Amino acid sequence: MFFGLRIDARTCGLSVHAGLSSAATPAVTILYSSRGCTAIVYRAEMSYTQPGMLAFGYRMSCIPFDVSSLLIVSRTAILIMINMQLASRLHDSPGTEDYKQRRKPKEASHRPQRRSDRQNTLAKAVRENVKKLLQPNDEPLQSVTPGELQDFDKEIHGGPSIEDFRLDFRSKGSWGAWNRAAADVFVEYFMNLQGHEQFDGGSVKKAFQTHLKQLKKNYNRRPNAKDIKARRAGRVRRTFERRMNAIDVFQTQYPNDKDMKRIARASSYITMEAMSGEESCEEGVLTTKLPWRSRELEDFLHRCSDLHLSVKYNQNKSYKNGAFPARRFPSDKIDLREQAPAGLPLNFYNDAWLNNANHPNRRASMKPKPAINLALPEFVLRLGKRFEHVNTRADVPLPPDAV
Repeated sequence: MFFGLRIDARTCGLSVHAGLSSAATPAVTILYSSRGCTAIVYRAEMSYTQPGMLAFGYRMSCIPFDVSSLLIVSRTAILIMINMQLASRLHDSPGTEDYKQRRKPKEASHRPQRRSDRQNTLAKAVRENVKKLLQPNDEPLQSVTPGELQDFDKEIHGGPSIEDFRLDFRSKGSWGAWNRAAADVFVEYFMNLQGHEQFDGGSVKKAFQTHLKQLKKNYNRRPNAKDIKARRAGRVRRTFERRMNAIDVFQTQYPNDKDMKRIARASSYITMEAMSGEESCEEGVLTTKLPWRSRELEDFLHRCSDLHLSVKYNQNKSYKNGAFPARRFPSDKIDLREQAPAGLPLNFYNDAWLNNANHPNRRASMKPKPAINLALPEFVLRLGKRFEHVNTRADVPLPPDAV
């Protein structure tokens, strides 16, 4: 809605304007002069300042005129303005179709650019070859040190090479002098590989620069020592819970079986400290060795893992919903997390460790309890054997008559 006053110097008249915001809506001009007052219909265009509110304003030029006439015309114009503003709210409120059309946002004119098959092939080849140089044994990403960067700037350090290919992930930005030199080294190495004749050096360098940004992101969000320790503890806890849950399930199914009662009593001594340590690797996790743990206890825990799988399979055919346990690979790495727990049954301890001549007081300090037979009932043992080879969802359990 708008309202305006205008003095026409040529006719010595006064005109008052009032109208709506839509160009298709009539506006009214009140023309006052010595010949009388006349209403003239015309069209004007205004806009909203915010949803539900109409913009309006006024302007006036002053020359000598009759004050009483001005008051009459102004009062009439104000009444027209109020009536037309009320009508405008019904005609052109934010809920009407006209308003929605004007406020409809423009559609984005750009579309995401997709890489060609050739670019995807090059990017994959660059990633694979950078990994061979940076992480030949899947070791964590390492950055050049600030001291090496300073020596490189002073031309004391020779810079990156194929034999010692490292990148600068610590400096601000990703395209510093060291990384530019590394890019040149990589491009030369890459172009000399068989099958890469189809690529040009400029494209290889651009693909390397793109991958470098991702590598720097990966480096900056790498877990710290505290996070790594927490994740390892979480994996050990989940392994412990799965194994103990399997024993509870069979104990519940066969509450009167004397062998299951014996196993339940033995499992009450097993804590998380009896679980092997786990370190992540590309295929799953590497398990560490507990020097104090007996082979008998180790085999029993492995069978509990097999029983967990038997519980989680639907009619022994497919794994139920949920995360599949990571594949475990034994290693020769010794687990030295903490001291062995005391007060366990005698057969839980490794005999050579418990009676080590270099530690004559060890057996007394461990205070072992009488041994408990860890042999599982035959019907439970046969069920577990069907799952000994199951390491992934793709592996199928053996049929019942195969064991």
